[in-house]
Amino acid sequence: SFPYSVSLGDLNGDGRPDLAVADRASDTVSVLFNTTASGAMTPSFSPKTDFVAGSAPWSVAIGDLNGDGRPDLAVANRNSYTVSVLFNTTAPGATTPSFAARTDLFSGSLPYSVAVADLNSDGRPDLIVANSNSNNVRVLINTTAVGASTPSFPASLAFGTGSGPHAVTIGDLNGDGRPDLAVANRGGNSVSVLFNTTAPGALPPSFSAKSDVATQELPASIAIGDLNSDGLPDLVVASSSVSVFLNTTAAGATQPSFIATPDFTAGSGPRSVTFGDLNGDGRPDLAVANYNSNSVSVLFNSTATGAATPSFSAKTDFATGSVPLSVEIGDLNGDGRPDLAVANRNSNTVSILFNTTATGAATPSFSAKTDFATGSVPLSVEIGDL
Repeated sequence: SFPYSVSLGDLNGDGRPDLAVADRASDTVSVLFNTTASGAMTPSFSPKTDFVAGSAPWSVAIGDLNGDGRPDLAVANRNSYTVSVLFNTTAPGATTPSFAARTDLFSGSLPYSVAVADLNSDGRPDLIVANSNSNNVRVLINTTAVGASTPSFPASLAFGTGSGPHAVTIGDLNGDGRPDLAVANRGGNSVSVLFNTTAPGALPPSFSAKSDVATQELPASIAIGDLNSDGLPDLVVASSSVSVFLNTTAAGATQPSFIATPDFTAGSGPRSVTFGDLNGDGRPDLAVANYNSNSVSVLFNSTATGAATPSFSAKTDFATGSVPLSVEIGDLNGDGRPDLAVANRNSNTVSILFNTTATGAATPSFSAKTDFATGSVPLSVEIGDL
C-alpha cells in the first residue's frame, strides 16, 4: 500500500527494464517484470511480487552491490532508521523474481532517500542515504566480496546537510572525476552540495562541508543533468515550482558555483523531477510528477548550447493515478523512445505512459496511462533489468 517510489532496472537479465516500487504502508518492495513485446503500444508487466523491507520504505534504488552481474535493491526505511539491502537471486530470463531476505544497515533518523554510486573508485557501488531528522547524509562504503551472499558495509560516516534533507542524487559537479552529492532540504528550502574528496579505495569516505543554494519552498526532489550542453551538470529541483540552477563551477574547484534562473511551471504540487531526452533532439527534457493535480508534466528543453539562461517549453500534462509521488524515465517497449513510469500513492498503482512523440517534435505525445497494482502506498519507483 501507498507506493511512494519507483525505480527501473533489468532484474532478470532479459534486456527489458523492470519495475521496483517502495510501498510505505505494507513495508514491502514490489517487483514487476516487464513482459512488453518490442514496439508494442500496450504495456505488459507480471503481477507484483512483494519482498519484505523495513518499516515505512520510502525510496528504492537499484545497483549490483555484490558484483555478481545481477542488480540488487537498496531500500530506505523511514520509520526503522535503516536501509535494507536485498540481493538479487533471480535466474536469467526467469518469470518470477527471487531476492534474498533483507539485511538492514543503520542509516540515521528518518531516511527518506537512497542512492547508489561508487564513491571511492574501488569498483563497488556504495550507498548514500538522506536522513531528514538527522539533517545529514550517511555514506556507507561497500566492501562486499564478489558473489557474496551477505552484504558488507562496515565503513560509514554522516555528513551535515541543510534542514530536513528529503532527496539525494549523485553527479560529478566539479569535473574532478569523483561523484559528488546534491541534497534537497525540504525543511531548509535549500540544496546542499558536498564535493567528494575521497581518495581511490579509501575507507572511510571524505566530503567537503556543505555549500547551500536557496530554493523555493519545500524542495522534495532533485535531479542532475547537463541542460545547456556546456559539459557541466546542472541541478533541477521540484518544490513549489521547478527550479533550474546552472553549474558554473570551475574544473577541480573546491567550492561549487551555481546560477539561479527563472522558475518553470509544472502541475499543482510538483513532487518528483527527472531528466530524459523525450523527443530525440539530444537535449535532456523534464518530467515532473504533480501530486495535487494527479498528473505528470513534460517540459521540452530548448536551451541553446552554452546559454546562461535555460529555456523550456510550456508544460504539457498527462493524467496519472491518484497522488503521484515519483516518476522515472526508461524505454519500456524497446522502440528507442524513453517512456514514463509513475508511482501513485493513493491508488496503489504504477502508471505506465508510452512515448509516442515524433523525433524533434515541439509538443510531447504520450499514450494514456496503463495502471499496474503495487503494494500499499507506493512511494518510489525504479526502472531496470533485474
